[in-house]
Amino acid sequence: VVWNIYPNPVNETLNISWSSDKERGEVKIVDTYGRIQLSGEENTFDVSNLPAGIYFVKLSNHPTATKKFIKL
Repeated sequence: VVWNIYPNPVNETLNISWSSDKERGEVKIVDTYGRIQLSGEENTFDVSNLPAGIYFVKLSNHPTATKKFIKL
């Protein structure tokens, strides 16, 4: 799966880009404890209400696909 997240670090809006719509699925944003903070099938997520820290973006249809981002 070819995908990317930006900007990183992020303050308000996290964007997700896909090389193909076929790869899309549910996105989960989890904290370092593995707790789901946000989820959905959008290309953008409002992370402004998340506390500053490290988070991970996981794809439900590609369980090993994970990217890390920093929330300022």
